[in-house]
Amino acid sequence: MLSKKPFPYSLASIVILMYVLVRAAFFLANWEKSFILTWDVFGYYLYLPALFIYNDLGDLTFVPEILESYYHSSSFYYAAQLPEGGLILKYPAGLALMYSPFFLLGHLGAHLFGYPADGFSLPYQFAISMGSIAFVVLGLLVLRKVLIKYFDDLTVAICLLILVLGTNLFNYSAYDGAMPHAYLFTLYAIILWLTERWHARPRMKTAIALGLLIGLAALTRPINVLIFLLPLFWGISSKEKLREKYQLLLHKWPQVLILGLCIGLVGSIQLIYWKIYSGSFIFYSYEDQGFSFLSPHITDGLFSYRKGWLVYTPVMILALLGFIPFFRRNKGIFMPVLIVACIHTYIVFSWDVWWYGGAFGQRPMIDIYALLAFPLASLISYVRPKRYLLIATLVFAFLCIDLNLMMTWQAHAPGGGFYTEETTKGYFWKIFGSTHVKKADHIFLDVKHECKKLDGFEMTQLYFNNMEQDSFPGASQEVHHEGQQSCLIDGKVEFSPTYRAPLADIGAKEGDWIRVSAWIFFREMNWNNWSQPRLVASIQLPEKEIYREMPRLHWLTDPWKWHLVEYEFPLREKHLVPGAQLVVYGWSGGAEKPIWIDDLKVEIMRKLR
Repeated sequence: MLSKKPFPYSLASIVILMYVLVRAAFFLANWEKSFILTWDVFGYYLYLPALFIYNDLGDLTFVPEILESYYHSSSFYYAAQLPEGGLILKYPAGLALMYSPFFLLGHLGAHLFGYPADGFSLPYQFAISMGSIAFVVLGLLVLRKVLIKYFDDLTVAICLLILVLGTNLFNYSAYDGAMPHAYLFTLYAIILWLTERWHARPRMKTAIALGLLIGLAALTRPINVLIFLLPLFWGISSKEKLREKYQLLLHKWPQVLILGLCIGLVGSIQLIYWKIYSGSFIFYSYEDQGFSFLSPHITDGLFSYRKGWLVYTPVMILALLGFIPFFRRNKGIFMPVLIVACIHTYIVFSWDVWWYGGAFGQRPMIDIYALLAFPLASLISYVRPKRYLLIATLVFAFLCIDLNLMMTWQAHAPGGGFYTEETTKGYFWKIFGSTHVKKADHIFLDVKHECKKLDGFEMTQLYFNNMEQDSFPGASQEVHHEGQQSCLIDGKVEFSPTYRAPLADIGAKEGDWIRVSAWIFFREMNWNNWSQPRLVASIQLPEKEIYREMPRLHWLTDPWKWHLVEYEFPLREKHLVPGAQLVVYGWSGGAEKPIWIDDLKVEIMRKLR
């Protein structure tokens, strides 16, 4: 009688994930809006149309027309300026190599279906989007092939589901899949598989493939060259294993040499490009951006509400805990995975722009998720026989998956309210789990505090200005909230009337709160986040400012309607120093577009005894 084959849970999980990723991608259909080949991706991708369509990899003269046709903008930071005045692409060429089969499919589709064969029309955008998902699915299949040798099938299935649905790999597969990190996830999975194969049976073709892929990872993002440490330290768990590894590398030195030459061969593509178009084999295209290795931003990178990895991807706490059973289970793989993970994290958070722009969570950490699958699977395997630990782990994982999908929705759906570079602790918890964010909540992107129980306070008005005085800078009868007049501030009139009072004169005490409010009106949105009108409250000494709140006003309401802006902040002991003054005013913030302010009010709030 033939034995029944066990159900392939891990393969089924990959099929489910592929379906979910494709459905998610179709939910937004970013290719229809030309949102796929934008921002950083625009720079990574530009090699292909420049080389194969426009034959203009040097001057990039076709780019302004593309920007105007598809993006209506000239602000894409895709190239660096050469000293003699030319342009050179900012981003390395590795990702373009991985895009190339999908680019060719898009080019074919453009010809077949009558779209412009310009490298950016819908077929190209669609092909890159679907190709990115296909690349991730390939990575999952290869990663499963490696994990199944060390863990049972169900453990691998759970691990893969958590790895995709519970982390920002989901976002960078379905929505922002053209970014390099999902591609690097797959490269790392294949390098992991080749590393295991070469150590099981050292062969020249495996060494060549390993060298080419390590070179491709470095050509995609130069810091990823450190993945060579994975095969270098593979299998080392003791001094005896170290001696054995040394003997293996010595015995197979031709393969090791060829592996290194292959890394250099792929890396030379970038050097040749730089030499041809900049005149030098080495050109630093990131200009004023660099690393601070002596003062890395590790705490911010891991825990900040702005972009902390474990804040936005808390499920990876399971992977970090999993290093303990991983060490006990397989010391030979533990060492290289730990070394690569630690060095990668250190370098990633040494980058001066440690939040990595408009990213969802810490996107560069996705690169090592294939490696972190080992400690994650180790933890799952460890807790499975322990009922209560298993339940706790699965509940935590489920909540993290729910959170990840919710935040991904917030980041992309209209009205989701997710701000990748602006989020503060107050704003994070204000929108936590919310499917619809009110515009008024945006104030917590700038304001640090909120008094949630106003009924427990006695309110005393300190100042009220209805802007009805006969004349002052900015006096305007064009629009008004009440009465006949308001205050207009813009590029010519920078400040509204100002309230200024010593804290000692208003009897301010520690534990009191200051509330500031005003009605605002504007006609045109100002989309420059750093040049916006603000409602400022500060505590000042003659020689310095002690404290300041200054929420941006255009974020808080829609044009062509009056809206009440109000916020509070507590008075602390450090604010109540001799000579400290409370100062409140409206400020144009450098914005040229006019905004009207009316009924400016300042109140002090004291707890009822």
